[in-house]
Amino acid sequence: LYLSMFILHIDSSANTKLSISRAVSQILVDKLEQKHANAEVKHLDLASNPVPFIDDAWIAKEDMSLSQDLVADLLKADIVVMGAPVYNLSIPASLKAYIDQVVVAGKTFQYTQEGPKGLVSPDKKVYIIASSGTDYESLTKFGMNYHKPYLTGILNFVGIQDITILPYSSRNKESISRRIEKAEQDITALLQA
Repeated sequence: LYLSMFILHIDSSANTKLSISRAVSQILVDKLEQKHANAEVKHLDLASNPVPFIDDAWIAKEDMSLSQDLVADLLKADIVVMGAPVYNLSIPASLKAYIDQVVVAGKTFQYTQEGPKGLVSPDKKVYIIASSGTDYESLTKFGMNYHKPYLTGILNFVGIQDITILPYSSRNKESISRRIEKAEQDITALLQA
């Protein structure tokens, strides 16, 4: 039986030219395609093609077509690669708009007597490329990292447990090309482990 792998690649950086998260997420997708020759990749660029914010029509369930398509892709994906820079201690608004479209009761989670239950396969792998203008872990140290707990929390909420966050600082003395070269080495080692 020939099974294909579906990789959902999500970019959310507003910086379309010199984004670390975009460069590193593309490297990861390329490496995954090399590892899985039969992979199908779908790229969502939330800066170039933003997902609309929740509005009255969505709330009234009058226009759910985009949400349904986005949910279908998320459910289908074996691997999700998410370029998610840190904006003001959290995630970009474009990524929050996407999350609001895919976290849907009855589709990706359900309420039960024991509390909410995720409906997304726990076998799904998610890689988050977390680029930031300062050291990512220092934000955690000073209690200012809302990026990591929000993304891991919302992914856990819909059932996804296998999450790897790859943090990259975009403000240090190394050139962008050197940081990207290091990221490529990191990713090669990660996928060989």
